[in-house]
Amino acid sequence: MKKISMIFLPAALLCVISACTIRPEQKNARTVSVTGTGEVKVENEKAEISLSVLTRSSDVVQASEENARKMEAVQKALIDSGISRNGIQTSGFHINQETSYVNGRTVLGQYAVSNRITVSVSPIEKTGEVIDAAIKAGANRFDSVSFSAVKTEDAEKQARILALRDAGQKAATLVSTSGASLGNIISIREVSSHSGGALNNSVAFARSEGAATPVSGGITSVSVTVEAVYEIQ
Repeated sequence: MKKISMIFLPAALLCVISACTIRPEQKNARTVSVTGTGEVKVENEKAEISLSVLTRSSDVVQASEENARKMEAVQKALIDSGISRNGIQTSGFHINQETSYVNGRTVLGQYAVSNRITVSVSPIEKTGEVIDAAIKAGANRFDSVSFSAVKTEDAEKQARILALRDAGQKAATLVSTSGASLGNIISIREVSSHSGGALNNSVAFARSEGAATPVSGGITSVSVTVEAVYEIQ
């Protein structure tokens, strides 16, 4: 019995080795890789206004005190127009002495004090009213106003669906043109997701009593790009 077991054991090992070495390799599946983009537009609901108070004087203390008085009046006017205190944020404060050059020499001029604030406005329809209130209270420099959508989650979901649909259409066109047919999707990768808000630096200020500053909030474009790989049959 011992001799028989010694004879059959090498044969079994030989069969295992043969099965591993003679198995043919599978061919790589043919695939097509495409990118798709989906875009959804959303109405803006929020505005951010950047306004400044700029004062000048030959005395730096006087320039600073005058600036503080005017900025206090501006902030009070904003709060009276419905803006919360948390919606007003100081975004820049600068003091510098202006200079000029005469006959190659530096001549010192007045001190300039600038205090800039950023104001969050919602609903967006109040933007013109808020700008007017700030200017009438003493704000004498307009920097910018930007608009954005508050909720974009649903728009992003819809943009992803459109992006994948776009990728599928591109893949089907490429494959059918080559005489083959499109198979199952193998992989999906989101390449980018972007929300672009509207920006407007050309808002017209009120020129007469009772005239409102015209402001248009515009839209935010939410876009998603995906990369998809499909089988070719």
